Amino acid sequence: MDLTQLEDFLAVLEHGSILAAAEAKGTSQPTLSRRIRELEDTLNVPLLNRTPRGISATVYGSLFRQYAEQALQNHRAALEELRGLKSGAQGHARIGMAATFSGYLPTVISQLQTNRPGATFEVVEGTYDALVQLILKRDIEGAFTMLPPDESLELLAATNLGDEPLVVVVNKDHPLTRQATVSLNSLGEEAWVVMNRPHSVRDGFLAFANAHGLASPNIAVETSSLDFLKSMIKHSNLLTFLPRGAVHSELEDGQFKALNIPELPTVRMAFVHRHGVLPPLVVQIVFAVEATIKSLSS
Repeated sequence: MDLTQLEDFLAVLEHGSILAAAEAKGTSQPTLSRRIRELEDTLNVPLLNRTPRGISATVYGSLFRQYAEQALQNHRAALEELRGLKSGAQGHARIGMAATFSGYLPTVISQLQTNRPGATFEVVEGTYDALVQLILKRDIEGAFTMLPPDESLELLAATNLGDEPLVVVVNKDHPLTRQATVSLNSLGEEAWVVMNRPHSVRDGFLAFANAHGLASPNIAVETSSLDFLKSMIKHSNLLTFLPRGAVHSELEDGQFKALNIPELPTVRMAFVHRHGVLPPLVVQIVFAVEATIKSLSS
């Protein structure tokens, strides 16, 4: 049984005869008669009363008519929704993000909203562990996050977005911005403000610092709030280290400066999600974020 058979059946009831229905559909009477018989054979019940005065629905046909009309209506609605999703005219994305994605994810969503005005977005910020739990509970479709080193995902999938460089950042008026190149081992007297969540960024930088002569960075302030960290950088001579995307906007508009420190490490960025097909709007966001990360790394 296919949708064409349902359309044929409803056309016969609408026009009151197979001949009239065939003419309306642009086919022959024998062809339409055969299709109706095949539908009745599939259902194993008679759907139509055939009399010299015309065609009417049997008791089975009357019941089946309701389901046929609903099936065709659902089919049309599905096609309209799929077209809307594909074009971005509609769709709702429920996603999570680590705080370090706040530097460019708002720009990505703003651009998508401009190009796809019918789309709506719901964004939740959280730590890696909290975001994973939201994904498993199906509260969100997936989350943009940094993968901890050697992380093994058993219940979830991860779309690799690329490696993002870590940067050491200061405010635009910091004396260190006047140096063409800065070595880590020369920063022993400088004070730092650092994110203590996620641990992977902090631990990765400390390991790199130790390997390059800065055994014990002077960490003056620790915070889980990216907004608070940025405010500290703006209003003090503290240094910080973050994935470049976390301070992308401030670097672009000149509020912050990234020190030229050779061979800083990178962190692995990913979109973590459940196995299966992602909604089209979410896929568009992932592609846009991936392109942004690659542009930052080039």
